[in-house]
Amino acid sequence: MIITTALANEIVARAMAIIHHNVNVIDHHGQIIASGERHRIGEQHEVAREVIRTGKRICINNAAEAARFHNVHPGINHPIIYDDRVVMVVGISGDPAAISRYAELAVLTAELLVRQAIEMRETNWRQRLRDTLFCQYLEQGATPAGQEALHRLLELGFDFDTPRVPIVVTVQVEQHQLSDILSTLLREFSQLSGVSDVILLGSHEILILNALSEAQETLLRALSCTE
Repeated sequence: MIITTALANEIVARAMAIIHHNVNVIDHHGQIIASGERHRIGEQHEVAREVIRTGKRICINNAAEAARFHNVHPGINHPIIYDDRVVMVVGISGDPAAISRYAELAVLTAELLVRQAIEMRETNWRQRLRDTLFCQYLEQGATPAGQEALHRLLELGFDFDTPRVPIVVTVQVEQHQLSDILSTLLREFSQLSGVSDVILLGSHEILILNALSEAQETLLRALSCTE
């Protein structure tokens, strides 16, 4: 997992709001990518690189110990591990004996935010896979490729049995705004009352599947009985 700058900044902001000590986030290459001391961003952190190599917490107890390393202050440097790999290091500045309980709060904050980010990415990936398969099924229909897409959609739990009202929304904006606006619309449409599914049909179209109202269901049943 690659830690984004946005996630790193959120970890620093939330952790520092809780513990009131400087917090650094160091990526898996040993580079500081977010910090309460902004002048340190972009610098290499020698002790963090050792934490990444060993997967173990390292404490720097005083200025004399810190002076043995490049760009290091006294503090606690803790690895954040995902899928058996160190994805980043959280550094909390200060005397380790005095800040140990605060450090645990900072580490917990980082672990929770990383877990949330991973879950969000996995959810988004599954959603985009479903969108792709749905478009493939619409385009390919009864062909082998279309039927394979249908089979995979059913495996993902897509509901083809419940009658729903389709609404297609066309998005017309400048290209540089498209990604952000699509993300916002997909999120907001999915939260609307009565909406059961939202599917990205292409770079400019969104399909909204609305649950039928009671009157619509009654009409549909009546029409079915006349067939």
